[in-house]
Amino acid sequence: MTAVNDARVRSLVTAVFGEDGLTSCSDTVSYDAQLTRIQTSLVTPLPSQLQQYFNVKTEPLLRANMEAGCAKWTNNACESVNHVLKQRMQWRLTHIPELIEKLRSLVKEQMNEADRAMIGVGDVHLRREYTPTCRKPSPSGAACPNAKSNAHATPASVS
Repeated sequence: MTAVNDARVRSLVTAVFGEDGLTSCSDTVSYDAQLTRIQTSLVTPLPSQLQQYFNVKTEPLLRANMEAGCAKWTNNACESVNHVLKQRMQWRLTHIPELIEKLRSLVKEQMNEADRAMIGVGDVHLRREYTPTCRKPSPSGAACPNAKSNAHATPASVS
């Protein structure tokens, strides 16, 4: 590969995986607009094998990721979840029913921790801009009836 192609590949990687890249698009309209720009300006000048790899292997996976609602999902986040699952399974192979039960338990604990963050208790705390106005649990146990629907989508930090 030549130095020119190296620079083109770096530009493509930035356009796809950079902060405002293709992977940051969360809807089809913005994704398609970004993809068209990338294909016309960055993919077309590349060698045919790299064009084919991008168009046949990479782009369909990125589109599926966006359509699944996982825009901005990074390998780092994936590795983090993978590590949590391996710890939960005690780093050993297991049967599917046991795995399913462990996953259910993990999700339930995460949901409980998100609910605890909504009322300001526990190890996880919401960022100030996401803190609801209601801080006490309702009689049903929910943090805030209106805030609960957003509880699991808001950023939090571990203290």
